[in-house]
Amino acid sequence: MDYLNWNNRLAEHFFRPENAGRRVYLYATRELVDRIGSECGAKFQDFINCVKAGPAWARRAGLCQRVLEAMDGWRSRELSYPPYVASLALFVIAAGLEGDFEPNEYYGRLWKLLEIDDSGTPASFDKMLRVWEDLERWSVVDKRGELGLLKADFVGKWIHVGVPLAQTLLSEEERHELPRIFARAALDPSAPPASQEIETILRSYGRDTFRARTLRVLASRDSARQESKGALVQAITSELRNWDGTVPDSDSDNERVISHWPLKLCCDVDKTARRAEMSLRCKAPREFPEAGFALVERGEKPNGEQQAKQVFTCEEWQFGWSKPLEDDSGFRVDAARFDWRNGLELQDESQRWKFRLQGSAVRVFVDGSADGVGSFVEVRGLPVNQQFYIAAAEDTQKAVTEWGTSSCDLWQEIELRSGLPRGWKLFSAARARSDEAIKSKYPNVSLPTFVVIVFRGGIRISRGYRYFSFAPPVIDIQGAADNVTFNGVASSARETDGRYDIPQNLPVSADADPDKITIEAWCGERVADRATIFLSQEGWSWVDRAIGLKLDAFGEPIGSDAATFMRGGSVVGFDVPLFNFDGVVPLVSEGSVHYIGREPGQIIDWPNEALPTSWSPVWVIVSRRAGEVIFCGGDLAECEPRAGSRANRHKMKAWKEYVWFRRKRLKSPANPAVSALWKRYQAIGKNV
Repeated sequence: MDYLNWNNRLAEHFFRPENAGRRVYLYATRELVDRIGSECGAKFQDFINCVKAGPAWARRAGLCQRVLEAMDGWRSRELSYPPYVASLALFVIAAGLEGDFEPNEYYGRLWKLLEIDDSGTPASFDKMLRVWEDLERWSVVDKRGELGLLKADFVGKWIHVGVPLAQTLLSEEERHELPRIFARAALDPSAPPASQEIETILRSYGRDTFRARTLRVLASRDSARQESKGALVQAITSELRNWDGTVPDSDSDNERVISHWPLKLCCDVDKTARRAEMSLRCKAPREFPEAGFALVERGEKPNGEQQAKQVFTCEEWQFGWSKPLEDDSGFRVDAARFDWRNGLELQDESQRWKFRLQGSAVRVFVDGSADGVGSFVEVRGLPVNQQFYIAAAEDTQKAVTEWGTSSCDLWQEIELRSGLPRGWKLFSAARARSDEAIKSKYPNVSLPTFVVIVFRGGIRISRGYRYFSFAPPVIDIQGAADNVTFNGVASSARETDGRYDIPQNLPVSADADPDKITIEAWCGERVADRATIFLSQEGWSWVDRAIGLKLDAFGEPIGSDAATFMRGGSVVGFDVPLFNFDGVVPLVSEGSVHYIGREPGQIIDWPNEALPTSWSPVWVIVSRRAGEVIFCGGDLAECEPRAGSRANRHKMKAWKEYVWFRRKRLKSPANPAVSALWKRYQAIGKNV
């Protein structure tokens, strides 16, 4: 095989459609090269010789100079893949080469691989970062993340060596097994645990999964390996953030996939009444099913007896959160009834979803208002410079109190009469100054040890890190960063929530790409984390309707001369017919549908009864296992309930049945204004 043949086969291995939207690591090994070469009868040494020679048009003297020559203007050559992937793969193979080398010796490994007697830095190796960044841009911008996303991250202080090292942190097999570890540990992709607990989880659950090299890094307390350990934990945390909650069912023969979602304890404290109200909510990595869930508890009692089957309901709230779990009578479940120390596992009746609360004797709670939850919600780590609660079991309270008194600001016990499991106590603090005295005993009570840049919201153009310029993400810095810059310009966090808006009128990035924004979080003079996004107009404008994308009925772009098209919420060239209420289609295939009017007695059992002609429906009530109330009125002011009625007693009774008596079994509207209107209907129904 020639160089481009090797290059394209390696690129096809790493960048493929099934990796769409997922991060790709260029983790190349000698075994991988041998496997790819065996298809054409080529060996590893053939690969080395081809990479040393480079593509046919690269004629410069040194290896790195030929890589740069291969990169320059490659897009005009109409190649399927960037022509430097094989060369970068060689650099990665060198990073993982075993032998008689110092732990941090990279160049010796590279020269050994090339069979060249040298020990210095290869000429122009410091310019290889440009090549890695070009590969990142190709995966993110050119291919829109449809083949996977590569990030030019680095490990350690030496950035040019650190980029190939960062590709070797996890093998493909290890990344493939990570979802099982995440599921067993009941991890939440939107709120990863503190790094101390991540390390504990990985050492515990990854004992039979990770390579010996990975386990050595995780177990190491050597200061020389701390940066490698931190980078490894960051890489796994990044994989967790991109996890969709699914795991293939190893016990199934039909490739069934099971979704694993975390259960979260939520805490509302009434200090005046000295009472806590503990509830359970689900945090969904994926979209909720429309009908919600009916959940049953799994497991046995301590004496070995099977637990009585009890059904709980779980329905969507907002921002990925469910409403508090309710029992089969429609009442909120008191989470203090469960065994917090050993945890809880619930399973949907279809057995395709599992919900797990991880067991712990100490639990941390922070304000959940930023996530749309009014309660304090459980997290698996201490927040930075933020108020928190800690619930502690009886045998942990001495250690927790000693740490809180010495290491936290405004530490105090919250005196409660009720609301917690027997023997537990609740404490609060304004801020944790240190975790040294507690994190080794309880890893979930630890501060972040590294800084992570997280994107919140925004409108993506593709599966990559490309966003519309009018809807960029908000930047959340998790951990203690001293400074945050955007294309080198320092910025200040918002006072409301400590997050960052991307500044306007930033200077163009160093590589003259007008769409590129490099975000760097600094700790002192060191870059603790770096992320790159691209903001693009893409010809779209919310203001100027004369320009922009034109879409057909299926959302696909069409020509600019099309007479009938859609643009956002605007439909051009098509007259929308008036809505014919008599022709409404059934909302459900099972259950019943009732239409409710403003006055008691205005109710229709459809399709068993004809639709009304003397009054207009305001609500559609869908009755099934998880019923729902749907607003179908017009102006809210014209839909206020009226107490008077001339309906017969049968209709009055039916109206009250659905508005008042079934209120606990029906999912209320999510919109606050519409939900408030429904409550006013319930107030009328109570007195009918």
